[in-house]
Amino acid sequence: MEAFALLQLAFLCPIVLLLSVTFTWCMIRIKLLSVPNNRSSHEIPIPTAGGLGIVLATTFGLLFYGLSEIHGKQLKEFYWIILATLIVAAGGLLDDFGKAKSFKAKLGFQIFGTIVVLFSGVSFSQIYIPFWGALDLGLFSYVLTFFWIIGFTNVFNFMDGIDGIAGGTVLITSIFLVFLGILLGLIELVFFSAILGFATAGFLFFNFPKAYIFMGDLGSQFLGFSIAILGVLIAKSDVTGSLWIIIPLLFFHFIFDTVFTLLRRWWSGEIITQAHRSHLYQLLVRLGYTHVAVSGLHLIMSLVLGMVALLIVGWSEDIRIFAFLPCLLVQMVYAKIVLNKKARFKRFG
Repeated sequence: MEAFALLQLAFLCPIVLLLSVTFTWCMIRIKLLSVPNNRSSHEIPIPTAGGLGIVLATTFGLLFYGLSEIHGKQLKEFYWIILATLIVAAGGLLDDFGKAKSFKAKLGFQIFGTIVVLFSGVSFSQIYIPFWGALDLGLFSYVLTFFWIIGFTNVFNFMDGIDGIAGGTVLITSIFLVFLGILLGLIELVFFSAILGFATAGFLFFNFPKAYIFMGDLGSQFLGFSIAILGVLIAKSDVTGSLWIIIPLLFFHFIFDTVFTLLRRWWSGEIITQAHRSHLYQLLVRLGYTHVAVSGLHLIMSLVLGMVALLIVGWSEDIRIFAFLPCLLVQMVYAKIVLNKKARFKRFG
């Protein structure tokens, strides 16, 4: 990266942080409350929609980047990406205000936002198959991108259930993505990740270790959607087609928890579309572990996954995908421990 670009980033990030802190504090004062129910992890009404600070601060940062000349080219796709993220955020905000409580309503906004992203030309173009080579996806690239963005958006939304778990993971992951962007020479990744990280840090100041406000669906859907797009941008910039694994690897603990819980509920004959509190991290909280302890465990996982992601950049394309194997083993052991603890308590049935 050029020194001038780094200087502009150093100037921009504190402004993004200040904007996030300011707007999050304003949402605390507005007191749009999240009232606890039988699925909640909190016991008293807490202000929600604090993700507005993340959304507005990130949008400002991206607009600054898009309008500047630091990238040396016109990135029209960035304006479409900004529009798409705001569409998804709007769906989350309506949910926080109680105007779009059904999953179908939120899904509609996600689909609309994803179509805008595809219209901008952002999609997976190829994928690397170990010991075979890069496979051109053709028209299937749009299908894969569509389901990836919507799928990951909901994975992230499902994992935003206790203090600090979602925001803290994004903050740590964004730091590793900045380093990855520098290593790979991707200035767009550096700026996007830094802006998202500082915007999330401003919110976390009021959310962890003690939550004075929640990010709400507004924040979780915006972050999940934005990170999913980052994954596509990384893959699109990679001529080998093998770096599509970066975001799935960095958020492997989130993806595993969601998929494992979905399969476990389906196997048990439960209606998987119904709301529940049976994610692994939720079971730990119900077992008596504090939000700080459970979120802290996931932040440690994020640190380890971040180091693995940095490590595989130096690996050959054929073996990068095998980084998932030890991660999967660790998550399976974690799941086994949680379920064994659950089985010893009668209150879980």
